[in-house]
Amino acid sequence: METAEKAIAATKKVFDDMGLSDTLRSIGITEKDKFREMAEKAVAGGLEFCQVPLTVEDVIAIYEKCF
Repeated sequence: METAEKAIAATKKVFDDMGLSDTLRSIGITEKDKFREMAEKAVAGGLEFCQVPLTVEDVIAIYEKCF
């Protein structure tokens, strides 16, 4: 777990250093009601190189954590 926490901290630092947004709200997504539509589009195309298969529900859960 310590390694994962270090990786998260390093990623956050890179985002901060580059001035990148780290939440969906900060890039203008203010309503959760679009999550299903966004997830369906993500699952329909663009996840072919993902290490584990993701369902629409998996992607919605990720969006929830990023909100």
